[in-house]
Amino acid sequence: MTVQAKMGSGTVWMTVMMVLDRLIGLISTLILARLLIPADFGIVAMCMSVIAGLQLFTAFGFDVVLIHKQDATRDHYDTVFTLNLILGLITCGVIAGSAGLTAAFYDEPRLINPMLVLAFAFFFRAFENVKVVDFRKDLEFRKEAILRVSQKLCGFAVTIPLAFYLRSYWALVLGTLTLCIASVVLSYVMKPYMPRLSLKKVREIFDFSSWLLINNFLIYLELRFGDFVIGKRLGAAALGTMNIAIEVAATPATQLVAAANRAIYPGYAKLVDNHDELVRTYLSVICGISIVAIPVGLGISSVAELIVSVALGEKWVNAALLIKILGLVSVVGALISNTNYIFYALGKPRQLTYFSLLHVCVLLPSMYYLVREMGTVGAAWAMLLANCVSLPTIVLMASRYVPISIGRFFGQVWRSAIAGVAMFAAVREFPSLSLGLPDAATLALSVAVGVVSFAGSLLIVVVLTGFRSLEEWKLICKFLAMLTRR
Repeated sequence: MTVQAKMGSGTVWMTVMMVLDRLIGLISTLILARLLIPADFGIVAMCMSVIAGLQLFTAFGFDVVLIHKQDATRDHYDTVFTLNLILGLITCGVIAGSAGLTAAFYDEPRLINPMLVLAFAFFFRAFENVKVVDFRKDLEFRKEAILRVSQKLCGFAVTIPLAFYLRSYWALVLGTLTLCIASVVLSYVMKPYMPRLSLKKVREIFDFSSWLLINNFLIYLELRFGDFVIGKRLGAAALGTMNIAIEVAATPATQLVAAANRAIYPGYAKLVDNHDELVRTYLSVICGISIVAIPVGLGISSVAELIVSVALGEKWVNAALLIKILGLVSVVGALISNTNYIFYALGKPRQLTYFSLLHVCVLLPSMYYLVREMGTVGAAWAMLLANCVSLPTIVLMASRYVPISIGRFFGQVWRSAIAGVAMFAAVREFPSLSLGLPDAATLALSVAVGVVSFAGSLLIVVVLTGFRSLEEWKLICKFLAMLTRR
């Protein structure tokens, strides 16, 4: 089987995994949104905003290094395991020691005990079996999918009953603890391996991963700066509303693409010596991402009010406008994300760090100003602005190393974009024609209208523009062939 074929099979498995993961997450979110209040989500988000920052000092991206290094030996794996333990222990102590300062910063004394529990949870996660990275490295994505879904189910099985019983943020905290424990146990069940303490390859590991640490710090600022600003200026309830809006609007498209990226990056690493083949594969992937991310993101944006009414309830009414904007954010972010892996595959994490620096230089000041002027809505607009600036920038940066251009990139996207706009217009118009149906029925019919209108519009555009030579048509044919074989 060729690398591209394995990437295709892996993408299917990773997509199935992410669909199941998102289905479990969506069911969990909808149940928890009914049982808990926005402030409960806000308290956990406050804890995680600090914990994620402290964890940056352990975020060296060792798994990326092991995948990039095709000839990694046992010494490399044992060195990574040992480094994870050392950094996990240090981080646990810092998280526990910062609990009081975090509570004082947010003026929220309820943060102290959750911080202590989460400190232990993330230290225990450091014992996870480092060898499971071989599932991706060796393109064994079925095993990767089974592992990740099993971990998610364990967390779900504990969090929901606790939410019914406790009706407080403790359900989220203890659910996170369970997820960390399950992740460690299942990693050794799925991939038997007895790690040893070793630091033989520490210099070799850090030569690549030091740039990943800086890049992860910039990504942290991108993801968590808004938590600090919103939590400090607007309080726990506003932060909880923002996080639920992100979960509903931005996460589905970005995580579906993230699942595909887990399968695609090891394939890129194997094609790195053939730039022409790497670019052909990359452009095909971008086309596939646009076919998925554009209808999902725009579709969620178009039915934001119905989602809030049917799925979340009246106490989340302020999330509707956020969901509209964040649906657009997810589309652009999904298109950006895969290009990151071109830099990883080429062994150029420094250039990716420069890109991340530019992104946060746009995001942070705009978010600080717009949150002050517009509240949580301003944070959403700032995210969209930063993504729109970053998308052409990262394509231009990549074009310095491989034969990619902005024209070739958007040549794979524009047909899906036209179909997405047509779908958005059809779905936005549909509720006014729904003859007074209940919101749940209107939402279900709107989804059906979206699927039909996007698929029909895309097919029309593809046929009108010479379908036999277009990547969308090739992907459709491959999908139909796969269904026929099955």
